[in-house]
Amino acid sequence: MKKHKKLLTFLTAAAAVMALSTAVYAEGRTVGLQIDNPEMTINGEASQLDAPPVIIDSRTFVPVRAIVEALDGNADWDADTKTATLTDGKGGEVKLTVNSLTASYNGEETQLDTAPVIINERTMLPIRFVAESFGYTTDWDADTKSISVYGGEDGGEDIEDVEVILPDGEAYTDINGGSYTVSYSQDAEGNEVAALTVKDKDGKVSAAYTSSGASEEVYLDKNGNRLIYGYVDMDTVYVIKDGKKTEMTFSDNYELKDRDGNVYGFPDMNVLTITDKNGKKIAEYTSTNEYHYVYADDKGGTVCIVQAYEDGYTDGFIGTDGKFVPFKEKFDFAQMGSDNKIYTTKYDYLIVSDENYNVIESAKSVPDSVKMIYAGNDKKEYVVDGDFAEKYTLKSDSGTITLTCDPEEEHNKVLFNSESYGTDDDVYYAGDDGRTYVSKDNIFTVYGKDGKEVDKIGLTRQEETYKTKDGKEYIYVYHFTDDTTTVKYGTEEVELGLIMG
Repeated sequence: MKKHKKLLTFLTAAAAVMALSTAVYAEGRTVGLQIDNPEMTINGEASQLDAPPVIIDSRTFVPVRAIVEALDGNADWDADTKTATLTDGKGGEVKLTVNSLTASYNGEETQLDTAPVIINERTMLPIRFVAESFGYTTDWDADTKSISVYGGEDGGEDIEDVEVILPDGEAYTDINGGSYTVSYSQDAEGNEVAALTVKDKDGKVSAAYTSSGASEEVYLDKNGNRLIYGYVDMDTVYVIKDGKKTEMTFSDNYELKDRDGNVYGFPDMNVLTITDKNGKKIAEYTSTNEYHYVYADDKGGTVCIVQAYEDGYTDGFIGTDGKFVPFKEKFDFAQMGSDNKIYTTKYDYLIVSDENYNVIESAKSVPDSVKMIYAGNDKKEYVVDGDFAEKYTLKSDSGTITLTCDPEEEHNKVLFNSESYGTDDDVYYAGDDGRTYVSKDNIFTVYGKDGKEVDKIGLTRQEETYKTKDGKEYIYVYHFTDDTTTVKYGTEEVELGLIMG
């Protein structure tokens, strides 16, 4: 099949692990995890993680190897493509790539709402997608910030004639005081059913909708013309252009075509091209990364919940009249600054608000601006380029040191043949300064030519730069030495403290 972009079904819970609150299960495997806790339990037995679960932009991430093996699966790693291949021993195969929103299950592509990342040399995956791909169910306890994973090969009874009600997946408030609540249930076949309830500012229900199962992505051409690509399943794909909806079909070789024979293709994740029946390109569109999740009322009218990932951070609601109503920003994981301003990150943005959550300004992440800062015993700082790869570079005021992984070391043979992610292994690098650098747990131990230790270079902080439209820069800094966060702008450095709720 040629590359086909399947949009995510609407599963935007407040955390990625939000799922069934009550269900029917046989006795089976149960895994327990807690945010920032390096210990997990497997059927009640304690086990150490090589990195604790973390929350990033309201999504929960866990270290890949430990959690997959805890779910009785296996993980292979391709260092060149930064792709993790997960298998469950029953024929299921999941592929995820670092920094890519495209994943696959048994060869069928799907879109994630958040990409796998590498943090402190560990590959971290979104827990809900991984667990559900393996046939498990996740449950989230907001009070203790704990995740429970149930089920698996021994765990799932057939659910017949049982409606399982899930907690509210999302609650939004628009700028006029209206509220929008998404809730989930399961039908007798175990299919998830989403419902959207709309209330006015007085709390009175004004409308109710049921998910149509459709997801839509918005594209623009160079002239600003708009195209909406919609997906329900392989049998229901459509395009909305100039206000007209066109049902699409797949040819025998899986080309996506409209009724005129024009072919729609995706040369990469963010581009949609249209070619005529002769192969001539007649249009090219670029994704705005604005997604619509479509709901319908009992009269056939459709509405959309909007998530805008890229060119703006404003989510909203498109009613049956076609008008867009912005949602107020959500601040579930906001941080209060020592300057009495509130800071939060959302998608690619750093949002600054006053004490009453009124947005003051927003700054967009500068591409490739993330820096990992290390410091040696002499306090000299290094900016490190590279992750779990064959080469690192250490850049400082006194120059650049290039570190090349020594492939002859036994532990590196294990690391790079995809049988291991390097957990608990030392990784040896040869420096072009004649020294040997051994990496473990975010620390480079440096040895001279005589084999004696001469320095330790440890991870101190991570910095990411955000820039406003008028050029003002914010640097968002996480300090590993004491688990604190600061924001720097101009000559100011603001300390941040976490606000829950």
